[in-house]
Amino acid sequence: MSEEIPKDLAKALEAARYNEFVRISSTDEHGNKNDIVLLACLDEKNGGIQWINLMGGKYFTNPTTQFFRTKRWVFPMLNDVTRNEMYQKAIQSAVEKLKERVHNESESINRTCRVLDIGCGTGLLGMLAAKAFQETLKTYKVEVVAIEMAQEMASVATQTIQDNGLSDVINLVEGHSCELPPLSPKADLCVSELLESGLLGEGILPAVRDAWERHLQDDAIMIPQRARVFAQLVGCKEGGQNWLKDFFGPHNDKIAKCFGDGYRQPLRWSLNSSRSGLLLDARHVQIPVHAKKLFETNELISLTDAVPVFAFDFTSRDAAMIGIDGRRHSTAFSVKTQGTVTGVLLWWELDLWEDITYSCEPGKQPFQDHWHQCLQLLPGGNQMDAMPQDTISLKFSHNDERVLVEAIWKGVVVESEMNGDGYSALISPLRAYQLNDNTRLNVFKTALEYSLSAHPNGKAARILDISDGGWGACLAAVLGATNVISVESNSEELAIMAARIAQCGNGLPLTSNGSTAKFDVIPSHLENLTVSDLWGQFPDIIIADYYHVFEGWHLQESLNFYYKCRSLRRENMISDQTVFLPSSFRIMACVIESEQLRSAYSRCGDRDECILGLDHTHLNSTAGDFTRYDLSIPLFWQFDYKRLTDDFLMDSFEMGANTPLDGVRVGAMEQFKRTGQVDAVVFWIEYDFLKAGLSISTSGKPYPQLVRMLPNPSIYIEESDLKHAVVCIDFFYGGLSPPLTHDCDISINRMVPRGENYDN
Repeated sequence: MSEEIPKDLAKALEAARYNEFVRISSTDEHGNKNDIVLLACLDEKNGGIQWINLMGGKYFTNPTTQFFRTKRWVFPMLNDVTRNEMYQKAIQSAVEKLKERVHNESESINRTCRVLDIGCGTGLLGMLAAKAFQETLKTYKVEVVAIEMAQEMASVATQTIQDNGLSDVINLVEGHSCELPPLSPKADLCVSELLESGLLGEGILPAVRDAWERHLQDDAIMIPQRARVFAQLVGCKEGGQNWLKDFFGPHNDKIAKCFGDGYRQPLRWSLNSSRSGLLLDARHVQIPVHAKKLFETNELISLTDAVPVFAFDFTSRDAAMIGIDGRRHSTAFSVKTQGTVTGVLLWWELDLWEDITYSCEPGKQPFQDHWHQCLQLLPGGNQMDAMPQDTISLKFSHNDERVLVEAIWKGVVVESEMNGDGYSALISPLRAYQLNDNTRLNVFKTALEYSLSAHPNGKAARILDISDGGWGACLAAVLGATNVISVESNSEELAIMAARIAQCGNGLPLTSNGSTAKFDVIPSHLENLTVSDLWGQFPDIIIADYYHVFEGWHLQESLNFYYKCRSLRRENMISDQTVFLPSSFRIMACVIESEQLRSAYSRCGDRDECILGLDHTHLNSTAGDFTRYDLSIPLFWQFDYKRLTDDFLMDSFEMGANTPLDGVRVGAMEQFKRTGQVDAVVFWIEYDFLKAGLSISTSGKPYPQLVRMLPNPSIYIEESDLKHAVVCIDFFYGGLSPPLTHDCDISINRMVPRGENYDN
């Protein structure tokens, strides 16, 4: 009898997405620590998620390497030269101040200066502090306690500290600073960088409060010292639609426009019969953005000046305690430009020292891809017309995790109580945008209507939805299909959501002429089903609309559908007449130049792989080869890039085909059409509904894109090269050792015409 999985482990496994892993640690009776690292991979046999153990056996992969591949922000942060230099200057200033303090002490001969580095990452800040003390207070001893809760990050930090000859100075402690015993003796200086795009999401407030309570001297110095959050009212481009509104909902009124009078009812995305149960409430949707790019392209329009809404002081125990229970207040904005307020742009400034401030204001710093601005949607997804000289007031609040916009109104500030209504977040903002896309909905709707009309059984055709959330099943039933089954294989939560949307939101199954249609939601892995579990017959139409586990990884999404359909073929669950929607997909590619990509996603440090003189070779060798794995770039559509080739086809896949399991290798060659530096290849998916003559692309706004970087320094294509220069890509998929789902070899070659020698 198998042991029951602990609830916390089961919850972690269910919450994990593709390419993420869960570490399970235990200690045996001898005190030896045993670790199992489970990685969520694509199951090439059955589709869906396959958990593999990275700690041994035939699937051995370095967990540390895999960890950094999932933490996409690490290299952009370490490649942020402005950030690094500002922290170095602030730390040096703090050490100079401590030098004055130490020299004034009566008993300073045997003085030890102590530093606390909270969330040390690779150890950079702690090493900068150690070096500064060694160079400034040469006759004094320095001790640094560097705390890091992620085991893989701590492993890299330990080796990096050793490589820089600082192991005798820096003591790395694995754990959470709030859960470790109090420091004794307490620290004179605390450095940390517990920051994310929204400022508070990594827990800087509770960490700083705890440090002052248990780890720091009363007169210790804290870096950073202060932070301020700014807000600015923005609108969408003049004459354009409010595209921000599509990031929550979905909106039943908008979706209803796809359905005319000939339908009994439109498709509804609601959790209750009143149609008011949103899957994603707008009040808690914050979208990271590169606002400078959006302003330049007029996707966003600035309607007001920026106004500070919250200030945080970390410099003392008393100051850090302000706002411990959260704060809320109202702020008035004076409109400068006519438009419609559709969102609030938030960013922050960080005072590292008295005259050293890092700002996330759009355009203030050179491009970086780790700290973004945040677009906060207005409560209820509302919008408000604004004229110059209008006063618009907003109510803001914050807790230890985030800053929120609670209310908006015209006129002067009027204090009111916080709205205590709950909110729902059953889907992501990206999925909401997808479900609000009527162009995409119309493609599926038209293809499904065509398939039903062309099938001998008409609307009685047996339809099987093998994706997440029952979207295709509900669409089919609303279009009049009377034999529909949705298989929910991902989680119990999604199965319940699918059932509520079907039964409560759409009133399924529908009745017609006194008979009730068949509509079932089956929570099961597809490979555990047989034909008898369905209708006792083969499905006539199979629909898939993947998004959940593989969200943001479009190639893996499409391969997942492909492997599931192939599994059904292998298990004799489909016939040669079964129709697939989509019927096929194509892997497309394009070579680009992008200095922004290159600056963020390359090996960190200078040519010697040093950051401010500190060796980071170990990190680069562990996870810095971006030519060997794909990056999923969420904000790719906001990057500056130049296409050096036309779009070209890598390979195409027919759903339901029974291809071998041992892998496929394909090749593609494309000639360069424009000059520029060859920085990366971008891959995306085109889904085809061949019989309906329609397709859907994942290449546009706002979808993440898969990017494979090319070696640095890269090749520059000159005007004289355009006649002969080509990119050659060997693409492999299937049959690779997990966690790899695919791989590719990319080279830039010279195409030699017949009769011409290569040397010419």
